[in-house]
Amino acid sequence: MGFQTKAVQVLTQLQDHLEAAPNLVPSPVQQVVLGLQFGNVLRSLGEWDQSNASLTQALGLAQDLHNPELSSQILISLGHTARAQNQVEQAFDYYRKALDVAPTDLAQFQARVSELDLAIVQGEAFATQMPRVTALLQQYKRLTSSRSSLYSQIHFATLMQRSLTTDHPFTNTATILELLRHTANQAQQLGDNLSLAYSLGYQGQIYEQTGQWTLALALTEQALTIAQSTLSAEVNYPLLWQLGRILNQQGQTQAAIVAYRNAIETLKGIRTEIASSSQDLQFSFRDSVEPIYREFVKLLLAEEQPNSQHLIETRDLIEGLQLEELNDYFQDACTPTKAIVADQIDPKAAVIYSIVLDDRL
Repeated sequence: MGFQTKAVQVLTQLQDHLEAAPNLVPSPVQQVVLGLQFGNVLRSLGEWDQSNASLTQALGLAQDLHNPELSSQILISLGHTARAQNQVEQAFDYYRKALDVAPTDLAQFQARVSELDLAIVQGEAFATQMPRVTALLQQYKRLTSSRSSLYSQIHFATLMQRSLTTDHPFTNTATILELLRHTANQAQQLGDNLSLAYSLGYQGQIYEQTGQWTLALALTEQALTIAQSTLSAEVNYPLLWQLGRILNQQGQTQAAIVAYRNAIETLKGIRTEIASSSQDLQFSFRDSVEPIYREFVKLLLAEEQPNSQHLIETRDLIEGLQLEELNDYFQDACTPTKAIVADQIDPKAAVIYSIVLDDRL
């Protein structure tokens, strides 16, 4: 997530430049890669028909070149585009085809992870999912160290972690932690701080879920320090949120308030990119961002008699959340907005705010 609009502009300009300069014809493989990247960016912007067209054209070129590795990558991307349009069976079909032609362990792993992710979302039976999980657990240690393999392994770890909250978990916390430590070690060797931050952060999240607060706090703070060096807001804000939750559980209320406040400020910095993203990312926004606001409000109002500063901040948070919901609904964060406090218009005005929390109104 982030800079999708700019990315599609750059790729479009590159295509136009190549068409206007016949002496600068890219190689067939470069044409395939360009089509793949263009299709991925278009999908992230919700331009699904154009994404499908670009990826389908790239797939034809890859097949003409007898390049199974690129063909597998494109088939996975076609599956993602089909999934974004709720074409579930079509998406499964693309993932299976990707697995069939995949010539490397990594290509096979990526296809299986994509298939497993969709199966979980669709509520597929546990017994049907387990063969995929078993194959992935056997395969991940054979993967060559690279950024792509790290992202895929971390993705797999999050899917297993998600299953821990169900009646039929795929595995136990020890196995997931082993995988995440494996990815953390590889990330350190590669100097990939983004992957390292993810690996440490998810380890901290597992310890949070098991109530091991000291380990959860240490790993989350370590992940956050590394993530902040990458200047990646979409990694920083969930880590700040996680830090706030852990500190709150430890009774460090003021430190938790600071962490929640920083998480929301970080979110504001990427509001435009979130609101202009495709619907599949929109769902993620509603699922993963709104709770930060409501949990922070609950924290500010935890005292029987909240102070006036916390009440004012609570009001601003509720208004901010309402604005985010409107931006999310209209997929437009570009319209200028300016908050006006009611008592600036009329000092005698009274405004009633309804604040709905999970345990009280």
